[in-house]
Amino acid sequence: MKTTRHKPTSCPECGYTLDSASSPAGFKPKPGDLAICIECYAVSQYGDELALHAFDTALLSPADAAEIRRHVEALQRSKQHA
Repeated sequence: MKTTRHKPTSCPECGYTLDSASSPAGFKPKPGDLAICIECYAVSQYGDELALHAFDTALLSPADAAEIRRHVEALQRSKQHA
């Protein structure tokens, strides 16, 4: 897992401060990318300067929504075992 640090930004759902993004492939977030809050598991979208904004998951295709659910479930499992 690779982690990229970015300017602190708050989750639009719960207000938790996020200052990094992690992915197995070394993902570096850019405006338009989606993020999952590690505190409340809300899905949000990076905007300008990587500030997070609310995102309507109903806009996702069924396949993309299923992929997001798998990531959320993996985060929930990892948090339970931490």
